[in-house]
Amino acid sequence: MKRRLIYFTLLGIFGFSIFLSFAYADIFIQSKRHTDSYTVMGKTHPAEDLVITQWLSKDKFRNDEGNKKSYIVRLDINKLYILNHEKKTYSVVDLPIDFSKILPPQAQQMMQMMKMSATVTDTGETRKIGKWNCRKYIVNLQGGMMNTNMEIWTTKDVKINYEAYEKFSESIMGLNPMFKNIVDEFKKIKGLPIYRASTISIMGSNIKSTEEVTEITEKSPPKGIYELPVGYKEVQFNPMERK
Repeated sequence: MKRRLIYFTLLGIFGFSIFLSFAYADIFIQSKRHTDSYTVMGKTHPAEDLVITQWLSKDKFRNDEGNKKSYIVRLDINKLYILNHEKKTYSVVDLPIDFSKILPPQAQQMMQMMKMSATVTDTGETRKIGKWNCRKYIVNLQGGMMNTNMEIWTTKDVKINYEAYEKFSESIMGLNPMFKNIVDEFKKIKGLPIYRASTISIMGSNIKSTEEVTEITEKSPPKGIYELPVGYKEVQFNPMERK
């Protein structure tokens, strides 16, 4: 149970970092994520470095977490695809996400107990990160026997389509049942996330991670980037899975 709570919180936090906006042509965004080594319940997890890439168009979005997992959001057909590259499988989720149609009653009750609460604070503090002028927000998440604090810096230097931005945000956050009820609070964060530092405190341990955007480029996407890959097998979406 506790390991699932950690996984769900990490999913929501890392998922938030992909809520990146776009102008009216396709945008390529690259970020670097680092997670420190941590030990919880006697199990030690090694430090991890990961390159995150995103492609964004007017109504399509793709996020690649290294070569392990990808998310494709298709607002044109109201579908969200989750790709597992190691297993060569994919799951399809209808948008908007309705967990009453996905989870059995017992799992829905457990998710209710695991729901998070969130507080977003606009500090008004500004500074330049890379080549972008940024504004600082503080986020506190509580629930599931955990406390999470995040420092998020966003920019408005990049032209943003806010309507589509919010739809992508809601789609990705909606994959995490624990975060379903706090989407509106996250809407207080304005602009494109450039840097995030987070600490999850649980059972006397701290899980620390950072993520920073290193590149934002307007260019043509690879052919088929928003399509399902050939040869992958469909499996049912299971939000209870840890991997």
